[in-house]
Amino acid sequence: MVVFLIVKVIIFLVLFLILLLVLLLILVLVLLLVLVIAIIEFTAHLYSLPSSNSILTIVDYFIQKSLFYLNFS
Repeated sequence: MVVFLIVKVIIFLVLFLILLLVLLLILVLVLLLVLVIAIIEFTAHLYSLPSSNSILTIVDYFIQKSLFYLNFS
């Protein structure tokens, strides 16, 4: 009876760890997707800027996008 209980607990722990790994994988994939979208938007934004863009314009763009994503998360 004790062995059966131990086996049940071990199976439960293994399934719980698998569930946690799957959720972590989904989270990583979503973050990668957001990063890719941000890079695509940033490069499109760079091409639409005038040729005299400075590093301050780039930093300002990333700050605006970060605030935008934080508001909707």
